Amino acid sequence: MASIDNVFSLGTRFSIPENPKRSILKHATTSSFSARTQTRWRAPILRRSFTVLCELKTGSSSSGETNNSPAADDFVTRVLKENPSQVEPRYRVGDKLYNLKEREDLSKGTNAATGAFEFIKRKFDSKKKTETDKSEESVYLSDILREYKGKLYVPEQVFGPELSEEEEFEKNVKDLPKMSLEDFRKAMENDKVKLLTSKEVSGVSYTSGYRGFIVDLKEIPGVKSLQRTKWSMKLEVGEAQALLKEYTGPQYEIERHMTSWVGKVADFPNPVASSISSRVMVELGMVTAVIAAAAVVVGGFLASAVFAVTSFAFVTTVYVVWPIAKPFLKLFVGVFLGVLEKSWDYIVDVLADGGIFSRISDFYTFGGVASSLEMLKPILLVVMTMVLLVRFTLSRRPKNFRKWDLWQGIAFSQSKAEARVDGSTGVKFADVAGIDEAVDELQELVKYLKNPDLFDKMGIKPPHGVLLEGPPGCGKTLVAKAIAGEAGVPFYQMAGSEFVEVLVGVGSARIRDLFKRAKVNKPSVIFIDEIDALATRRQGIFKENSDQLYNAATQERETTLNQLLIELDGFDTGKGVIFLGATNRRDLLDPALLRPGRFDRKIRVRPPNAKGRLDILKIHASKVKMSDSVDLSSYASNLPGWSGAKLAQLVQEAALVAVRKTHNSILQSDMDDAVDRLTVGPTRIGLELGHQGQCRRATTEVGVAITSHLLLRYENAKIERCDRVSIIPRGQTLSQVVFHRLDDESYMFGRLPQLLHRLQVLLGGRAAEEVIYGSDTSKASVDYLSDASWLARKILTIWNLENPMVIHGEPPPWRKRPQFVGPRLDFEGSLYDDYDLVEPPVNFNMDDEVAHRSEELISQMYNKTVSLLRQNQTALLKTVKVLLNQKEISGEAIDFILDHYPPQTPLNSLLQEQNPGSLPFVPEHLRRESGDFVLVNHSTDVNAQV
Repeated sequence: MASIDNVFSLGTRFSIPENPKRSILKHATTSSFSARTQTRWRAPILRRSFTVLCELKTGSSSSGETNNSPAADDFVTRVLKENPSQVEPRYRVGDKLYNLKEREDLSKGTNAATGAFEFIKRKFDSKKKTETDKSEESVYLSDILREYKGKLYVPEQVFGPELSEEEEFEKNVKDLPKMSLEDFRKAMENDKVKLLTSKEVSGVSYTSGYRGFIVDLKEIPGVKSLQRTKWSMKLEVGEAQALLKEYTGPQYEIERHMTSWVGKVADFPNPVASSISSRVMVELGMVTAVIAAAAVVVGGFLASAVFAVTSFAFVTTVYVVWPIAKPFLKLFVGVFLGVLEKSWDYIVDVLADGGIFSRISDFYTFGGVASSLEMLKPILLVVMTMVLLVRFTLSRRPKNFRKWDLWQGIAFSQSKAEARVDGSTGVKFADVAGIDEAVDELQELVKYLKNPDLFDKMGIKPPHGVLLEGPPGCGKTLVAKAIAGEAGVPFYQMAGSEFVEVLVGVGSARIRDLFKRAKVNKPSVIFIDEIDALATRRQGIFKENSDQLYNAATQERETTLNQLLIELDGFDTGKGVIFLGATNRRDLLDPALLRPGRFDRKIRVRPPNAKGRLDILKIHASKVKMSDSVDLSSYASNLPGWSGAKLAQLVQEAALVAVRKTHNSILQSDMDDAVDRLTVGPTRIGLELGHQGQCRRATTEVGVAITSHLLLRYENAKIERCDRVSIIPRGQTLSQVVFHRLDDESYMFGRLPQLLHRLQVLLGGRAAEEVIYGSDTSKASVDYLSDASWLARKILTIWNLENPMVIHGEPPPWRKRPQFVGPRLDFEGSLYDDYDLVEPPVNFNMDDEVAHRSEELISQMYNKTVSLLRQNQTALLKTVKVLLNQKEISGEAIDFILDHYPPQTPLNSLLQEQNPGSLPFVPEHLRRESGDFVLVNHSTDVNAQV
């Protein structure tokens, strides 16, 4: 490699800038080089600012023509083109190069004597340099100061205080050479920015202003003295904000220190403030003089005008108005004085010689007033005492006591007037979903209420009473309101507990009043909710030891029930009144109330089926803002046994979750979170398993889930598919596996292959532990093993699906309360149903045989499950790692893993991945929610590794 001298032999000169102020990118490069310098020199990259000027040599035209192309540029030229932001601009003035500041100083006219002075200085420096080169002895600063007898000037910075980080930053921003925004972006694109330093922005936001930055560039190999790696940059606030958003490299922000300062105000004013104050005072004096002059002129004019007006008014009043009004004033004053004189004479006559007082005394004495007042004294005393007593009693009443009303006692025995005269209950049959059977049964009542004459002509007796029974929340009250809303008739609604009061006879009175109101406004509907509080079965008073139960409270309740029985089917049945009762405890009702003639129809309102649940969810979803990507049919099919009230609560809970997560509408994830909160419970924040515990739980749950997917994929099994797996602790559980529910027929007619596949799914948790951990299994899968043991025994004994076919009834070995986390693996509770096939252990040999056959069946299915999971060990381990990383995984993701990790995939392919816990997969509902825009992390390419 050529030396530095070879470079200078090319005519290239280097000069180091002293203190540039701006970054103007101008490069002077040679278009051609001399033909005699063909040696290629690999110079180190110069990162600091430098200036390169290549002088043209004569006789090099031929070589210049060949080097015009970019590929023929020398190394230094290419460095200048690639790193324009690091080259400080230089300007040629004569034969000398100057930076921007030096060129500005030259333009001021001071360079006339500078040339001669610089020439003398260079001569002196060269002479001094030759003298110092000759002397090779060491020179110390103390010796120089000791020998020096002149004045010694020390820079004041030596005695100055240490600058803080913030002050040093401001100084560097001011002194360092400036870099433009375009240069910084070029350096950022080439990854040459080492550090970007800025100062913390204060709490007050400014729309205009500037922010300073210090840019540290990366060093490159080469001469360090020729590199400048530190620059300053000053940008507007908007440009600075845009730059900080765009720049993603290392940053350092200097914290702004807020300190209080207490000091003495200077005795003398600031010269600028003094000049401003004096100018303001002069202007104020001029304005005051102008205002005073204007006031004198305007004041004189106003005074003249006021004097003229007042003079005119005085002359008019004295010489015109007063002569005209004088006769009238004399007349009115004379009449007024005459009236006063006559009145005074009359008053004197009345009050003289006793006057009126003597007449009043005679009337009181001889008119009998005194004797009457003596008789009224005791009467007034009694009245005043009663008034004070009542006033004291009313003042002691509680705050929530009603206003004293004489008719309150009468209204106490009446039923509350809850009739809607127009039948405006606000509910129609269109608002009722999921209980189509009950609605069809009640259509006849609506027809009768709309047209009762048609039934009377045909001689048809409509059903007098209808009992609605069923679990809570299934829509019994809603159906009753829909009947009145469809028919448009008055609707009277009361609860069974409202007929019970502290006073005797109030319940019967309210029954009579309620039916009286309904008969007056017939056709009408009477609805009593929770009728079991009113019509409980009566006690048998003729049985032994039953008199103690027949107390006053029981007698009052039975009296109210008797009145209800009479109103329903007595001598006056009251045609045109439909009676509806609702209860969820039919077994408590009195048999006399349930007989035909009183309750002619008893309609069972059951929980809705899958179609009914879907209709209910659609009705409630129409009242909230729900995303179109939410699949309501999956929730309708996977939530068996849920009533309409619970489905309504699900939608409301999902809306609350969406608000809590600041979503614009209800998403699929919000519905899933709401299902988990209502079934399992909320997330337990304080409970978090360690890594080993999470690995065990994840292995067990993934083993159960992936076994079902493998059986569906390779054996076409008719079992549930996994919906999602979670290891987030909720409620009383540490992990959950949610399955998709099959149709109802699959649970009614279970076949042996289907039950054996379910047995393999239950054994999948323990099998997965053995595949991953070997014989070091844990009790994490004990919940699934208990169900598997009883399922195998029940296949042999009660369901008799294995030979020999012998019924051997026995009760379940343990009682379990199923916790719903999706479609249960115990087949809707039928797993622990003994079908009343329970017998005492008579043949103990049969018990031993059943136990032996159950053990063989479990071992056989367990070995098959272990073999199936060993073939897919890579997919199993990949699913476990993804679950540990994401805490929750969907069934679609499990299918994605099984597609990319087929059976017999080498385990090393998974272990060689950079991040085995990542998965480049987005579920379908998330893709729909994001508008078909999916961002997938391609850090791990599964297709390339499998």
